[in-house]
Amino acid sequence: MHAAHRFYFGLATLLAGGTLALADTPQLQRKLLLSEPSAQARVDVVQAEVTIPVGGVAPLHTHPGDEASYVISGTVELRVGDKPPIELTAGQAFHIPAGVPHSARVIGEVPVKLAGTWFVAHGQALATPVPAAQ
Repeated sequence: MHAAHRFYFGLATLLAGGTLALADTPQLQRKLLLSEPSAQARVDVVQAEVTIPVGGVAPLHTHPGDEASYVISGTVELRVGDKPPIELTAGQAFHIPAGVPHSARVIGEVPVKLAGTWFVAHGQALATPVPAAQ
């Protein structure tokens, strides 16, 4: 398998959602829509449909590049850095700068569906969990 294909296969596997699930909560899922090199040197553009089921949480994590996402359905509480949490509903969009810890949880009885775009340094993981404060 060519190195670039191995990278994209690995990225698609990560996008499946396993690394960002918390024990005892429904699992976040990502459906890879696009992953290809950007015209900008050594940056990949990654698009995915993210689904967080009712009761689900995307635990605290960071991305090595900016994230821009749009809420397709449901209501989500988004915590970004040390800012107060915000509530977003269908039709709203948000931006998270590279390296800023953030988390999301579903509010209500409707799964949250997001369309997300990440600008990721080539060869880096899409997301890195942030250890819980001790």
